Amino acid sequence: MNRVLVGVMLLVGAYYDKKRNQIPNLLCLGSMAAGTYYFLLFGGMKEGITHFLWAIGLLVCFFPLWLMKGVGGGDVKLLMAVGFLLGENCISFLLCAGICVGLHGFFLLLRRKNYRHRIGLLVQYVMACYRENQWKPYPFNPETDCEEGGIRISYGFLAGHILAMLLRMYH
Repeated sequence: MNRVLVGVMLLVGAYYDKKRNQIPNLLCLGSMAAGTYYFLLFGGMKEGITHFLWAIGLLVCFFPLWLMKGVGGGDVKLLMAVGFLLGENCISFLLCAGICVGLHGFFLLLRRKNYRHRIGLLVQYVMACYRENQWKPYPFNPETDCEEGGIRISYGFLAGHILAMLLRMYH
């Protein structure tokens, strides 16, 4: 049940990410409410608390990336909802989603033929952070970078979920 809900949530999230350039709060909150209802009816309090802790863990891990403007807030909320619904299976999800996001980004850079420029910007950013001995927000212009060089992470999340299901990585 939870895997189906995650699939639907990620599909809707990817749709809104493409259409409106953001993932609605209602989608993430609604998915977590449905998961809570499911745990209360079928899973039990202990399983619900465990899944809640997985969601908080993902939020804590990915919140610094949001602060550095490396990912959007909707992506972090979506990950938190995935962690809540999948629990320990989110490790398999993260592995597959990471592979899919990386491949998606690699093929976008190849297709747009700006990979040298983008990699150069990334190296400059890392070197500047190293020289100044602090992490700064990654220079990102949402009006141009989403179409020019930005990677829609929600697509990778959806592909990662499908890949984890096909490889039977969820238990």
